[in-house]
Amino acid sequence: MKNMMKIVWLVGLIISAGQSFAQTKKPVRVKLDDTGTAVLSARLGPYLDVRVDKPDQLVNACKIYTGQFRKKGFTYAKFKITKVNSTRARVPYLVLSQAFKRVFLKTLWPKDKLVGKNWHHKVIYNHETLWTVAQMYTGFGNNYKKIQRHNGMRGHSLRKGMLIKIPEAMLMELIRVQPDLSLPKPPDPEFAVQTQTDETVTVDEAQEDVPVVTEPGENTRLPPKPKPRPKPRKEPSKEVKAQLVKLNALRKQLRWGSDSQGRYAEYHLKEGEAIYSAVVMRFCGLVVASHVFEVADKIVARNRIADVRDMAIGQAIRIPYEHLENEFKAPNDPDYLAFLNNMEDVGRVSTSLLANNLEGVYLILDAGHGGRDPGADRQKVWEDDYVYDIVCRVKERVETETAATVYTTIMDPSVKYKVQNVTRFRRDKDEILLTTPRYRLTSAGATRDGVNLRWMLANNRYYQLRKRGVKSQNVIFASFHADALHPSLRGSMIYIPDGRAKPESVNVPNGRLRKYEERIGNNFNFSRPMLREAQARSMAFAGNLIRESRNHGILVHSQKPVRSLIYKNPRHPFVPAVLRYNRVPTRLLVEVCNLNNPKDRELLKKPEFRQQVADAFTMAVYRTYGVKTRKAVSSLSNSAPAGGDR
Repeated sequence: MKNMMKIVWLVGLIISAGQSFAQTKKPVRVKLDDTGTAVLSARLGPYLDVRVDKPDQLVNACKIYTGQFRKKGFTYAKFKITKVNSTRARVPYLVLSQAFKRVFLKTLWPKDKLVGKNWHHKVIYNHETLWTVAQMYTGFGNNYKKIQRHNGMRGHSLRKGMLIKIPEAMLMELIRVQPDLSLPKPPDPEFAVQTQTDETVTVDEAQEDVPVVTEPGENTRLPPKPKPRPKPRKEPSKEVKAQLVKLNALRKQLRWGSDSQGRYAEYHLKEGEAIYSAVVMRFCGLVVASHVFEVADKIVARNRIADVRDMAIGQAIRIPYEHLENEFKAPNDPDYLAFLNNMEDVGRVSTSLLANNLEGVYLILDAGHGGRDPGADRQKVWEDDYVYDIVCRVKERVETETAATVYTTIMDPSVKYKVQNVTRFRRDKDEILLTTPRYRLTSAGATRDGVNLRWMLANNRYYQLRKRGVKSQNVIFASFHADALHPSLRGSMIYIPDGRAKPESVNVPNGRLRKYEERIGNNFNFSRPMLREAQARSMAFAGNLIRESRNHGILVHSQKPVRSLIYKNPRHPFVPAVLRYNRVPTRLLVEVCNLNNPKDRELLKKPEFRQQVADAFTMAVYRTYGVKTRKAVSSLSNSAPAGGDR
């Protein structure tokens, strides 16, 4: 019996030792973002494990992580990327872009930092080696001998808890000049064709704002109905005046010139300002973290800044001219003059409206994403269910208090339009678009077709309303989303259409969508007056929404809360498809918060905050149509501010 017990004990010891050995060899894996996982492997070293949902997404994901998204000639072999299968690949650390190298290191070693003249790296994993440490922080594994001598080490082995000091002079440039390692997000996939504003096709202007009939056998255009045009303003609107005043105050801080490296705009830093926020986000229009880092790196290199943490107050920063937003270009630049002329034209469009108890007003509300596409997803908080709840709250309040009619583009069959006072939703994929026939967002092409069907549905609804004699200014379209931007940003941001976009022909984007009845009303041309009116009306409503958001304690982006162009690529702005191809004159896309910011993320989980957002939107509708202010239903209407970038 004793011998048997000894055997059992020995077997248990062997198994335990085997498990312990296996654990030491098990790779370290930490989630970096939705598709990438930072891995440190004893056998393969550091790499990014990239996994996507569909095979056609893999190459684009690898391009983004390696910084090659806009470049040609990309191959897996060229960048030593191992394609595991059709939806998975291993990207070596050394071929990652600078921005993602920074995030990789911050993800695995969040407490590493620069102390004096040394980078302090604490060993926290079993199979870290001097070679991998040298490779990741200096770019060359054979620098391990210098690090070994610098730390007075006799051997090569590392153990948990050891502090390794790396001379600052040895660090890769990306570590030296950018010690704040924050999480970037790859650019959102372009779901619909998004023609850039300088690449659109000019067509004949259609002066009559009447939808085109697209049913076969009918006339191509309804007979024009005479209607009174609003008299143009003699002076720009208050919204445009306020925007131009703020713009001029910023422009006065710039000086334009050129040097051996090309044209630039020069800005002098103020106390407490950083390059990424005071320069890149302010003057280049960028908000996505990876692009902010990319342009910040270029500015640092151009100005030969040795340490971004040690810049004097008043230091001159020269911004490469090609990265400036049009409104910050030189006074005689054609792009700036086009911006200014457009703002003056938009400002002269009359937007005053009256509707007793919102009688005859129609809201078309859209909640972004859904089905197989949850949208932005951070720390178990995802976009689609949370913003859908906001839409349900707006619908409930408007239909309860007013005579307005609310249409939605999407429905969740499991809850219908019931408001959910929960902090955590059950993730499902059963959402459908309310087209005829219904479109299930679990379909294979749901991501791209879903975006197209939303603006088709809005246009069809607008077409039907106009046929019934509803005034164009009495229809509002709003799409609700939650963004994933640079982590320092907080609060709400609103996108509206841009009158500078050249007119283009709009039609059903592909043959497979022609089976939907919503194809009717989706064959038309935009005219410049239509685009200017849309920007004016959308800007007026967005201004009301910003004011009501602040009244309800919701912080908004401090620098530019209302934008007519999205800069998700540093040089190529675009209007989101759900606005670009939409013909409802008052149309906007509302980003209620930034899921990359922990405080914003926690707020979105709270039903009280979602009610605040719904209340602010409802009150903005009241304000737009001259309805007397009603008491907000939110229990937190007098609570502390919800948050925003300072």
